[in-house]
Amino acid sequence: MGAKKAEPELGSFDCVYSESGATPKVGKLHVFKTSLVFKAEMFGMDKTSVSIKRKDLDALDATSALTLKIQYKKTKTLDLQFTKSRKPYELIVAKYKLSSTEREGFSVNDRVKRNGDDGTERTYAPGVGGLMRRGKDFVTDYYENGNEKLKRLLKDASRLGGAKIPPTPRLPTVDCEEVVSRCLFVRVIGARDLLAMDSGGTSDPFVVLRYRGLEVSSRTIPLTLNPNWDETFTFNAPPGKEELDDSDEVELMVYDRDFGGLNDFIGYCAINMAGVKVSDGDAPQATAVTKATTDKGSTKASTTDKASAKAFTKKSTKASTKAALREPLVAANRTPQSAPAGSSRRRREWIKLVSMPKDHGDAKSFDLNHVKERLMFWEGERQISGAIEVETWVGNRHDEAFRVAGVPALIKPNADAEKALAHYVDPVTALLRVEIKKGRNIMNLDDDGGSDPYCEVALVDPKGVKPESSQATHYIDDATDPEWDRAFNFIVSKPYGDDLELRVYDYDGATSFDDLIGKAVLKVSELKVHKGLKNAPEERWITLVDKEGKDANEKGEKYGDILVRAYLDEEYFEHLHGGDANGRVGRLSVDVLGADGLEHPTTTHVVVKCGPYWTRTPNVEHSVKPRWNQRLRYPVFEPAERVTVALFEGNAKDAKYLGRVKLQLSTMEDGVRYCSKFQLMTQDANSGVVKKTCTLEVGLQFDYENGGAKAASKYFDPLLPEKWYLQPLADDERERVIKSQKEMLVKRLAQASPPINEVCSKILLEFSKHEVNIGSIKSSVARIQRVAAGFDKIGAAVTYALSWDSVIVTAMTQCWIVYLVYYPNMLMPTVLLATALWSLAQFPGRYQRVLDRAQADEWLSQGLPFAPPTEEEERVKREREEKEKAEEAAAVKAKEEEEKELLKLSKEEREAKETQKKLLLEKKRAAEKAAAEKAKA
Repeated sequence: MGAKKAEPELGSFDCVYSESGATPKVGKLHVFKTSLVFKAEMFGMDKTSVSIKRKDLDALDATSALTLKIQYKKTKTLDLQFTKSRKPYELIVAKYKLSSTEREGFSVNDRVKRNGDDGTERTYAPGVGGLMRRGKDFVTDYYENGNEKLKRLLKDASRLGGAKIPPTPRLPTVDCEEVVSRCLFVRVIGARDLLAMDSGGTSDPFVVLRYRGLEVSSRTIPLTLNPNWDETFTFNAPPGKEELDDSDEVELMVYDRDFGGLNDFIGYCAINMAGVKVSDGDAPQATAVTKATTDKGSTKASTTDKASAKAFTKKSTKASTKAALREPLVAANRTPQSAPAGSSRRRREWIKLVSMPKDHGDAKSFDLNHVKERLMFWEGERQISGAIEVETWVGNRHDEAFRVAGVPALIKPNADAEKALAHYVDPVTALLRVEIKKGRNIMNLDDDGGSDPYCEVALVDPKGVKPESSQATHYIDDATDPEWDRAFNFIVSKPYGDDLELRVYDYDGATSFDDLIGKAVLKVSELKVHKGLKNAPEERWITLVDKEGKDANEKGEKYGDILVRAYLDEEYFEHLHGGDANGRVGRLSVDVLGADGLEHPTTTHVVVKCGPYWTRTPNVEHSVKPRWNQRLRYPVFEPAERVTVALFEGNAKDAKYLGRVKLQLSTMEDGVRYCSKFQLMTQDANSGVVKKTCTLEVGLQFDYENGGAKAASKYFDPLLPEKWYLQPLADDERERVIKSQKEMLVKRLAQASPPINEVCSKILLEFSKHEVNIGSIKSSVARIQRVAAGFDKIGAAVTYALSWDSVIVTAMTQCWIVYLVYYPNMLMPTVLLATALWSLAQFPGRYQRVLDRAQADEWLSQGLPFAPPTEEEERVKREREEKEKAEEAAAVKAKEEEEKELLKLSKEEREAKETQKKLLLEKKRAAEKAAAEKAKA
């Protein structure tokens, strides 16, 4: 036989394969008649290859101009990035005969049986040869299709006990980790030749940055016209965009700080981000921000830029040159010092400050407090001068720069943001541990031997936005060298923008204010990060200063020193972060399909939470049957996590809770899609009654990595990081830290765009576990009653078996007891057999049990041990009660008629009637007794 003929190639395209949390791989997509193959071409250093058979192809998504998403085998997705995704999309659609949908750039494989490789009808030559070819093709098709169906049937039957699985629909898919990890970084380096707004010929400049309804401010540099801020700020990249456009400009306003009055406007500029690829932030970068400033206020290029410039290959240089030719010329007020927009490098430039645009107050102003700013528009005679140096790039939330980047706050909610899919992620948190050891030479403020010092440890927001969090040591009487030896724990999140203040007071009793001896301020971002269990950072002496920064008073007396150990531990809460591709045990697909049964047309949206990831679906307005038809994909790092899908009524500001679906991931089978219409319930805020609201149709599927090997290995590891066990916190301390983490997350979500209000986020975080209320008490009592109800059922079953209500059941029970008397060694086997038979009779199949676990449990908060009956159960119960009432009424009526008949009879006839009734009753009792003795014999 000859060698197999190579399959002809229909086309090939340069692309980049990007997987969330992993390094992008450069290569080519090869299109063959029967398969799609991606091969990495990275000088032989990476041999990654992904092959997709034509029959396994489900859908193509080219709704983005740069990304082509290939969905195959129902649950898998291959994300490839092109300079233009339209060309490979059109070729595959044409050659594979895919069907177009209502969404432009989205096509599906309808899986209609095609005879030829190109989708045309096969033709066969006449004669024996054609007949043999026809038979061979028939057997091949029958074998492939039949074998696949048989495997799926056996797999479903073995797992689900015969339960029927709904078909998996083709839906647009979004990878949430990929979206939430992309960040836009803006580094404000410095400015030069600013306007002098104060009488001394200087200014106190600070910068305000605004982007998509979010605002953040830099620190104020006093008495200078050439400030050097060197601060980095981060904004979430807009979801659904692969490349930024003209609407993604970042506005910068420079002001002169006037303490106690309105700030003076110095200048305005906007950073045009059009052409910047959002996909550049897919891979984490370990970059560091360097501070190198010349005397004139200009900043030298960072070492990161130099290193990246050396690593720039000829191929990427050509690509950047082409991109630069496509871009418009740089405006006259810009002096770029780095790669142009659209490249993967960081862009650094000087931008000239100009006057505020005339239409800014109407179109782009976010608040009504900048009255003085608007007055400056009308002066006209002041000439704006100066320039500001900025650096921008798209990165990842796991980058080193994110550690110290400033987080913006929501200034004005964007109504259009609620019409699109929005994604959120829990902040990367760390444990801040502060150990206050002792003090020395603490200043004496009392008349006796010494002060009564104690140390207060406070976490302070230097901008005054967040409230202060503080803890304190005990005070020590008459001591100049006190020894406190106390440790305090705080939870902080990236970026670390808070200050750690250590204040030493002299305790003056409960009836007066304590005197401040001195304080010390430490930047949290400058503290060491401790890893591992050993070699904690060393203790150090810190000198106390007053409010003016002096270490002594007017008499030259020192305030004293304190011995402190303070450090960050980012490993303590690593189980809350996510994003590590190596630690992923699988992927969860959540299909949010729609709701049904709402009382009236209203606006609704769904919020999904899985681990550290959150997703908010677009608002569906004025509908009793809203539909979303959206598939969301989340990485799973811990199979013990829960996924929660909650439905809310109204917009983001005043959302009303309608119910939720909640399921633990470890209860789900690998690759099985669980889909149903779940009944939602909620508790009425006024009456406290749990009522049914509507049904929510949701599909859930958990796909394990490496056949479940990673998930299985998780069960050999503790649920929490080892430091929780080897360096444990006290119970009350641990509870306080966990509650603080949730409070921090609630505030972050309230400042997002679109925001998730406090009520919604607390429900999904199960915040009630940390608060004592009547609902939690009722839930605890209901759970105890539910356990006790099981024993009640056992007692009722035993009573029924021995009560002769059913002669057959009681007779068999008596025989079983006699059997155990003669063979006592069979007691345990029969108990186990009875337990197994009871379980099989009571419990549904495995598939249905998973769906039952996902049902709402709000009825527990009302003190009900079991869920309220369904509509069908209520109907059956109502019919049974009506039947019993009718029978009872008929019996009462018959008795009344009998009494009336007796009253009509004479005394002798009544006595004869009663004697007859007694004889019948005695005969009935004798018959029952004889039957019992016979059964016993």
